[in-house]
Amino acid sequence: RVRSYLSLVEKLGVATSTAEFFAPIETGVEPVKGTVMLSPDSDFGVTYEWPIERWEEVARGLIAVGRKVTIAGLDRGRNRGKTLAAKLGDEARFLEARPLAGALEILAAHELVVAAESSLPHVAAFAGGTCLTLFGPGDPNWRRPLGRRHGIARRHVECAPCFLEKCPMDLRCQEELTVEKVTERVREALGS
Repeated sequence: RVRSYLSLVEKLGVATSTAEFFAPIETGVEPVKGTVMLSPDSDFGVTYEWPIERWEEVARGLIAVGRKVTIAGLDRGRNRGKTLAAKLGDEARFLEARPLAGALEILAAHELVVAAESSLPHVAAFAGGTCLTLFGPGDPNWRRPLGRRHGIARRHVECAPCFLEKCPMDLRCQEELTVEKVTERVREALGS
């Protein structure tokens, strides 16, 4: 989407391939080592959400190795953030990221933001956070946060990308994305 809009501006003669157009804002907040934010909600629809039990498994794995975990709730989500936070109890903090623009400094303060495909990873990237986005039916070439430090986790299946709000089949793009693959991507992003 960003590339599409940039190509329109380029047709007007404006050079868009300059680094400052993609630099995050200056929040003055440095990421706190050992902190990870998880956001299981998607404002794109239920098809874009990974199973909550798998989010819990990833969260417990992070907590077990000493990471401080924050769970983010999202506007227009299905309160999956609250559900995950309730499952974790006192082991994690809960943040109601409503509105997202009001949470820029908190997003920037985390070493890594792991999120379902939604608005949150884009806002976190804008705030200066490093993001790992879990993709299902969407196309990461089109809808991932831009920048080399951001990553994706996905299980590419024959029917993706479809961009459907509700899967007419078996939601295999989410069901076949394993905890092991996501955990591996988290470790890579954290450098551990």
